[in-house]
Amino acid sequence: MDRVTAQGALDFFAKGTGRVVSVKFYVEPLHWHDDELQQGHFFMEILNPRRRYGREFDWKLFERWKRPPLEIWNALPPKWLRLTDFPRGILR
Repeated sequence: MDRVTAQGALDFFAKGTGRVVSVKFYVEPLHWHDDELQQGHFFMEILNPRRRYGREFDWKLFERWKRPPLEIWNALPPKWLRLTDFPRGILR
């Protein structure tokens, strides 16, 4: 994610909307490294400086975390559950 992505959200906010609190970008790129498929996680959160709602709240959805060892296929944070695993992972 880069400056162009962030600038697009900031340009949208500059048009004057106060109804949108923030814009979130999230991708899970896959790439080959040493003959194995690896998954990464990248995110960007841009808060609307003109937001009308919830100015007292922290609207962050994502946080930086250390990736688990490469031998673990599911590289999501521990508290997340893939939709394909629902409801199996919930009903413990």
